[in-house]
Amino acid sequence: MRGDTARIVQTVLFTDSGAFDRWCDTDATRFDYPVLYVRLKHDGGAFFGSGTG
Repeated sequence: MRGDTARIVQTVLFTDSGAFDRWCDTDATRFDYPVLYVRLKHDGGAFFGSGTG
């Protein structure tokens, strides 16, 4: 902890771009943070080479 803040680290393993897309599409944060959702889909699609987002 640094001061009164904490850092949470989460790791997820996806077997393919379809699994990544399903995970993104079912995460409720897409409604709370739409800009983050679009960025995540774009960057994830680039990583998998699927052009997602």
